Amino acid sequence: MRELSGGEGARERALENLGRALGRKGRAAVGGAPALAGAARRGVLAAGGDVLLLSLDCPVQWAGAAAMLGLPAAVFVEEREGRTCLHVFGSDGLPPVGDWAEELERALAGEISRPAEPARPGRTVEGNLTPGDWADWTVKRARLRRPALRGVTAAVGRSTPEDRAIRAALTALGCALEERWRPGIPAFRGERGGFALSARDERGAEVDPGQLLAVLVLIEMENGAGKAAVSAGSSAAAELVAAGYGGTVLRLGRDGTEAQKLYAAQPWMGQAPAAAVRLCSRMGVAGQRLERLVAKTPRFAASRREVPLTADGARVISALAGEPGSRREGAGLRLRTGEGWVYLSPAPRRPVLRVLAEGPDLELAAELCDRFAQLAVRTDRALSGHCAQDEDK
Repeated sequence: MRELSGGEGARERALENLGRALGRKGRAAVGGAPALAGAARRGVLAAGGDVLLLSLDCPVQWAGAAAMLGLPAAVFVEEREGRTCLHVFGSDGLPPVGDWAEELERALAGEISRPAEPARPGRTVEGNLTPGDWADWTVKRARLRRPALRGVTAAVGRSTPEDRAIRAALTALGCALEERWRPGIPAFRGERGGFALSARDERGAEVDPGQLLAVLVLIEMENGAGKAAVSAGSSAAAELVAAGYGGTVLRLGRDGTEAQKLYAAQPWMGQAPAAAVRLCSRMGVAGQRLERLVAKTPRFAASRREVPLTADGARVISALAGEPGSRREGAGLRLRTGEGWVYLSPAPRRPVLRVLAEGPDLELAAELCDRFAQLAVRTDRALSGHCAQDEDK
């Protein structure tokens, strides 16, 4: 996800430039906020590319559409709470990486020249992919291939596009759905465009996101996969669960193309509807409740903080890379300290360092979070002081 700044005119120009870059790929699906999506479509057409229109209203569905249809690019422009967020996906359903990601960033910044007159004008095509098609495809990929011992009832709301996408997928799986949580059933909620899943167990307890990920890794290990792929900043509980089964966890940004391919093949590790399908499928196949699955994973508590920076975030990470037990993971840094883990990462396009600390209890997690937040502040001040001294010379 990429947040767009500036006035409406600046955002439209940036998206038209992006569309021109996408149009060189031949075709792109573009949707979302009407005016801004329209600017991106104009850019695609101006470059001679074809625009595919889809009746999907949630970013995670567009990620699935890119993979289902093998699209070079699918773009969804989301406006929510005064923010404009740009979601771009490639044919694997994941955001672009490497040279292609850099090219799109340059296009948004207006740093790529306009292409020559195209050989033919671009066309707008109505796509025939429905939300039901997407839901069926999601279930086909994410469900376990064994008969269920019992039906699963879950609660999912209807008020957001993310929740409606989860409802569509669980309905396609065959779950009985209610709108509100009640004792005895789990509840699911989608966040961040459908790329984060929140859950409550049958007793009403909120399941920590790290533990929910640990449950998904547990399912992979018990299903005989032996490997799971997670995002760079995901909970260290993933490795703990996999190690108990002699398995392996791959991380984006650390384990190269192997991690990227596996992450694309395991959409439940990063997409809320697919994750809900995977969990409910496992519950139905094993006849177990969500609270029982959570109890099989290590207890990990998490504490999070954002530290404002004066120096460049990448420089702060490089300076902290000398800390004992540290290891570079993508743009961030992971450290093992005693019984806990800390993950430090610069926020994209914001002068902020994110601190995620985990431990067997909240007290240790909070202590680690405080310690490394203070270390980040001292490091930032030291680097900023050097910068000021350099400018004085």
